[in-house]
Amino acid sequence: MRHGKDQKQATRERILEAAGRRFKQDGIDGAGVAILMSDAGLTNGAFYAHFDSKEDLVANVLADQLRTQRQSVDAESPDREGLEGSSASTSPRSIVTRPLMAARPPRCSTRSSAAPPPPDRSSPTS
Repeated sequence: MRHGKDQKQATRERILEAAGRRFKQDGIDGAGVAILMSDAGLTNGAFYAHFDSKEDLVANVLADQLRTQRQSVDAESPDREGLEGSSASTSPRSIVTRPLMAARPPRCSTRSSAAPPPPDRSSPTS
């Protein structure tokens, strides 16, 4: 039985939503196609009518989640420019790398960059 375009899109969205919830709960590796489809109330066979592989599903879930998050940010700040028009400090790359950079231990400016010489082991100690 063939379904209309609207119903196919609704089913795809149902799979994406169920997969997003399950991935958050169990992680990507902890969620197989069978459990994802069960969560969506569908058969395993229906999966391949919408996605080529689990990796394809993961990519679509991430894109959907990022799109939703972006819309939420844009809705909260209507007077701010979108990410494309913003400065480098709020670019997607800096948003991701800023917390990583902050996690690094601070460099100490008083520490010498030269390592101390190795101990002299040529003469026996008494």
